[in-house]
Parts: sequence; C-alpha cells; structure tokens
Amino acid sequence: MTSVAYSPDGHILVAGSADGSVRLADAESGRVLATIQAHFSGVVDVVFSPNGEILIASSGEAAIRVWKVDR
Repeated sequence: MTSVAYSPDGHILVAGSADGSVRLADAESGRVLATIQAHFSGVVDVVFSPNGEILIASSGEAAIRVWKVDR
C-alpha cells in the first residue's frame, strides 16, 4: 500500500497500491468491496471528497482518476 484514506463517514477504507490498483474495503470487516486498476504506475495518493461521493487517485505518471462512489 502506498496510500490510504477513510471515507468521511468512516465506513469505507481506500488503499492505493504500487501496482496502480485502488481497493475499497469495508472499514469494519476489512472485506474488499471493489478493486480498480486505476493507473499504469503506482498510486501516490487517494482521497475522498468531503461528502464521500467522489474518490480521487493520483499516480507517479502525473495523472489523476476520479470516480463516483455508489453506496
């Protein structure tokens, strides 16, 4: 893992990885909810919007990806 963040409500944990993937997990159980192959290089940072509806991941390739989070 290269970066981690909690959703504003604390229910979802997101982790960026050196392989370019982003994983969302239930913060209480640790169960993986989704895995996204987000980037070609390692994820540098992950962050939720203040309302928890948007997830942003940045990478070493100077790119960002944005997703709407369904709850």
